[in-house]
Amino acid sequence: MKTRLLILILLLTGVKSYLFAQIEMEFEHSKGIYGPVKLSHSGWKYVDQSDIDKNEIRLYNLDNTLFKTLTLPPKIEGHTPVISFYISETLFDTDSSNIEFLLVYYLNDTDPVVRIAGEDGTILLEEENASTYEIFTTGRYYYSIYETDEGAKLQLRYISNGAYYKTRVFSLPGKYPDEIEYPKVALKESDFVLFPNPSDGLNSIKLDPGRSYTGGSIQIFNEHGVLLRHVEIEPGRYEYTIDNSDLSPGTYLYQVFSPGSISALSAKKVLIVR
Repeated sequence: MKTRLLILILLLTGVKSYLFAQIEMEFEHSKGIYGPVKLSHSGWKYVDQSDIDKNEIRLYNLDNTLFKTLTLPPKIEGHTPVISFYISETLFDTDSSNIEFLLVYYLNDTDPVVRIAGEDGTILLEEENASTYEIFTTGRYYYSIYETDEGAKLQLRYISNGAYYKTRVFSLPGKYPDEIEYPKVALKESDFVLFPNPSDGLNSIKLDPGRSYTGGSIQIFNEHGVLLRHVEIEPGRYEYTIDNSDLSPGTYLYQVFSPGSISALSAKKVLIVR
């Protein structure tokens, strides 16, 4: 009897606490902020980019106290900077005491420039006519930075005369932050068969017939991440022969991409010899 009474009291106490719980405003910020973002070592921060035109971005603690002011690199004449969500202490270098971030600059929505910079404005990477893949299209998300079994990768697309004409993939020196809730990509060896390897440039590819590649493609990159070939995958076709005999001897990356899921990526390295 005592046990039942104790349980009843606990239940009623819980119901009372639930009924009297309230939504409370924690603070009011004088300007717009977004986030929060979670830094690997410093924790959750709000981001205030209202003074981005003054080359400043401010990070605030969850109690609205100023954590740090980030200095942007010198302005690009006529371009407007837009900060990416890739604010990190571990991604773009191996010094976790500093914060780095990715910026995209636009000139009337054309001639974009991508910069990766440190908190003091030091430029770590600058790519002209480049933009990121943070887009939602055809019912799917595409991201510029993702984790693979070979480390974190950055993928940029390049535009000329209003059309995208190439892609570059960069290896990042730091660790992909687990806190960034973007899909991690496994480069699986079992999704397709490629032979011979090494080869003289003529390769055969056999895809997994038990898998859907609708809207997918076979992409070939050189060791610098420059896209050299792009072959659309035809519905119901699982075998392809690709002639790369015009390429110089070296190591190349064959990638099969199925856009049905951002995790549907497979890659193999191929050595071309003469």
